[in-house]
Amino acid sequence: MLVHGRDAARIRAVVGRITSAGGQAVAIKGDLATDEGAAAVYSEAKTAFGGIDILINNAGAYEARSWFETTPATWRKFFETDVLSAVRLILAVVPDMRQAGWGRVINVATGMATTPQAVMADYAAAKAAMVNSTVSLAKALAGTGVTANTISPGVIHTEGVERVLREAAQRLAWGTIGR
Repeated sequence: MLVHGRDAARIRAVVGRITSAGGQAVAIKGDLATDEGAAAVYSEAKTAFGGIDILINNAGAYEARSWFETTPATWRKFFETDVLSAVRLILAVVPDMRQAGWGRVINVATGMATTPQAVMADYAAAKAAMVNSTVSLAKALAGTGVTANTISPGVIHTEGVERVLREAAQRLAWGTIGR
């Protein structure tokens, strides 16, 4: 298994959990915000594994803000992080999958992609674009042995989600939330 990210310490921690459970994992640090960065990540993966059979695009960022606190810059940021990083990897990886006649692309979106709220509109719109582009990709891959699907989980307890909820609790005077 390949574990990718931008934070070396977090990548090592995930690899450590996988290997301590008996699995095998390789850490690759890199930034998917540029074509060159994505190509470098795939090059390292190809060197380590000979290629990728299953690509899971899970890069994403979010910040809790109301619709009118968003800016064109925040919309660009979320499309760059949540959509274009996946597009870059798909364009790098899928040609080899097609040549092999087998592969899986799994794009991680969110329930907010189809049920947006008044907050996080920029994030939800980017994830909706992820859902839409995955459907298009699946159609483009029909008959090749390569599939593309989106999963859209609900809220998952992560450090980022906890931070957003604690900030909302403070802003909305919900009181003290225990740990």
